[in-house]
Amino acid sequence: MADARPRDISAQRFSFHSIWGLPLVILFSLNFTTSILGPVAQIGVAAVLLAWMGAACTINVVRCRRLHCIIAGPVLLMGSAVLVLLALRAIDLGPVGRTFVIWGALGIVALSFNPEWLFGRYLTTNQ
Repeated sequence: MADARPRDISAQRFSFHSIWGLPLVILFSLNFTTSILGPVAQIGVAAVLLAWMGAACTINVVRCRRLHCIIAGPVLLMGSAVLVLLALRAIDLGPVGRTFVIWGALGIVALSFNPEWLFGRYLTTNQ
């Protein structure tokens, strides 16, 4: 693959901040909305934000094969799906279940940068 960096939407400052930075700020600010939003609404907002970031990572995988996004995209989408199940009360993970889901997904996403240090930022195909 030729230089993948121009196709990497996370490598461009504006798109990085608007696609991943702003949702993270909103996600962290949900901690201060307990008097405004109920728990189900907070879980719903968090699910949408994780889905948004997961979809962006999935698109980035198609565009440039970024290794971090190959891991982070499915993790964020699965975290979003679990949050939806929590909001619908289809599963019960206890009073702090949503916190474990959100922080667990974000922790795995943070750790998914480590393989880039070993294998490079972009996957290449040998032809």
